[in-house]
Amino acid sequence: MPQVSAILVNYHSQQETCRCLEHLYSQSIRPDYLCIVDNGSSENSRNIFESFKESHPDISFLFFFNEKNPGFAAACNQAMKALTEQGFRGYFWLVNNDTVADKNALKELLGEAERTHAGITGSRISLPDDRRSGSARIH
Repeated sequence: MPQVSAILVNYHSQQETCRCLEHLYSQSIRPDYLCIVDNGSSENSRNIFESFKESHPDISFLFFFNEKNPGFAAACNQAMKALTEQGFRGYFWLVNNDTVADKNALKELLGEAERTHAGITGSRISLPDDRRSGSARIH
C-alpha cells in the first residue's frame, strides 16, 4: 500500500482540527503522516497539537506554524513541498479541518486511485441535516 500524508490547515479552529485528527487516526487504513499547517492562530494551538502528537506516538506528525494566514491552498502547498523535499513519494490527502471522515474514507480513496491509476480522487461530501454550511462528512 502506498504511503499517505493527510494535510490539515488550521486557522483559529483547534477543537475542529483535533476532532478531524481523531477521525483520521481512526481510519481503517491510517495515514502514515498527519501534517498540520497552522495559519497564524494563537500560541495555544502549538500546545494543543503537540499534546495530540504525544498521545498518538504510533503515527508521524509534521507541524508548520505560520505567523500569518497565507490561505488554504498556500498552506497545503507548503506542506506538500516540505514532505516532497524530505523524500515522501506517496499520496497527499488534503482534508478541511472541519471534516468528519467515515472510517473507510481513505481506504476507498486509495482503492479507487490504485484501481484507476488516478492522480487525483475526491470524496462525496454531505452536510449533516441538509445544512448549507458547517462540518461535512466525507465518504
